[in-house]
Amino acid sequence: MSRLASSALLALLLSSAGSVRPSPGCSISNSSLVTSNISASVRLLALDDPKLGATNRTYLLNLPQSAADAPRTPAPLLLVLHGQGGNVVAYNSQHRFDALGEQHRFLSVYLQGADDGATGPDSGWNVGHGGGCANGTAGEGLLGDCLNATCFSGWEGQKMATNCHKSCAALGVCGACSWATCYDDVAFVQALLARLGAEFCLDLDALGVVGESNGAMLVHHLAAALPGTCCCSAELLLLVVLVFLQCCCCC
Repeated sequence: MSRLASSALLALLLSSAGSVRPSPGCSISNSSLVTSNISASVRLLALDDPKLGATNRTYLLNLPQSAADAPRTPAPLLLVLHGQGGNVVAYNSQHRFDALGEQHRFLSVYLQGADDGATGPDSGWNVGHGGGCANGTAGEGLLGDCLNATCFSGWEGQKMATNCHKSCAALGVCGACSWATCYDDVAFVQALLARLGAEFCLDLDALGVVGESNGAMLVHHLAAALPGTCCCSAELLLLVVLVFLQCCCCC
């Protein structure tokens, strides 16, 4: 992430400092308080996916010492979304939000996309297509069907229908839009926010999300599906040497 993009996102994330909404974790008992930093901790979250049932999702947590030193003072939270094919360990090492978090006192959490490709590893995000288009052609729907803008046509569409992600195959929705997982990533984010808000003292008016490529697509989808949840978002789409940064304040 460029220094300009990091600075812009950081400014937005911390701009809500005058309005604080503590999470339930701010009132937990003294014996449960976390008072030391947590660095690059890979964790599992048990989730009941709305359509696919029980599953485990993965995330990587960075809790800076600056936040652990004042465990009852609400801290901002930044969610980080890798691109298609990415993983949280590599993305954390490439994008050092942990260092920024230590300096500016915010938690950074890297979410892992479901890795259920038909022929091998292919982690990614469900950005609202949900499989859809079972006949291999672009449909007209939005959240319940596929998004036309993300569908393939011709032989590429047929390839998507043939090499469909396992989750989409389980739902019987293989088609021209089945280029990514059909696990519900909005439900993943909601469950993760609930877990983190209960475990740590967070400022619910200072939640940010940043994504790259397929992760940037999920940022847009989350803004539509969960309005009012984030205070800032940044979508990074690399086209040659162009970095596009868009911020949307929705507290």
